[in-house]
Amino acid sequence: MEKKLAEILSGHIVSSGKDLNKIVKQLREELPENEFDTYMKKLSHIMALNFDVLDLIGEKHPELNPYENTETKYDVTRQRIKDIEEKALKLIHSNKGDDQGAA
Repeated sequence: MEKKLAEILSGHIVSSGKDLNKIVKQLREELPENEFDTYMKKLSHIMALNFDVLDLIGEKHPELNPYENTETKYDVTRQRIKDIEEKALKLIHSNKGDDQGAA
């Protein structure tokens, strides 16, 4: 991919990520916990896919991946998304256990 197109795509992905972060905050404030967990599980997949595309762009144009920590080559933000997804999955599994116990 040419750098100009990569810059455009990277910009859209970063903007999309910022928009998702804003709505996640609103969802957390306004939805019941179990409903929030359901949406968060799906949204975390979208966020992870965004990072996958940024990684593809970064392979050819490393300067365009805003989340890359160049000192350690470790994507701290990607790890945070993974942690959020794992937490969401644990909450979902624990809620399913609660539902079974109530029956």
